[in-house]
Amino acid sequence: MPRRAPLLLLALLLLGAGKPGKPGKPDAPPVRKFADLKSGVYACALDGMMCTACAGMVAEEVRKVAGVEKAEVDFDARVLRVVIAPKKTVRVDNIKRALARAARRIDLGTTYVLGEIRYIP
Repeated sequence: MPRRAPLLLLALLLLGAGKPGKPGKPDAPPVRKFADLKSGVYACALDGMMCTACAGMVAEEVRKVAGVEKAEVDFDARVLRVVIAPKKTVRVDNIKRALARAARRIDLGTTYVLGEIRYIP
């Protein structure tokens, strides 16, 4: 009977019972922190919007950032979608400054907060 314990432990380890997450499913890839956005499409979580006018102002200001080809905001999903032009790089700090400009222009006493940024292949 003592011989079964090591075999049971080995079986549990092979099946992933000692790992965090859901059994039988691989863990999600770690979230990357971006300082620069290279050419491509990105989805950014965005908090602080109070109305669709906020969404429009955010999109307008982010479009003005050098290197940004397109910017759209989905108010319901609270997502900013940014397309960076080919062969361009945009600093995340520049997008944050655009969000601060949008908040000042809309003048509702809100602050827009850029959350998780995901690259969309």
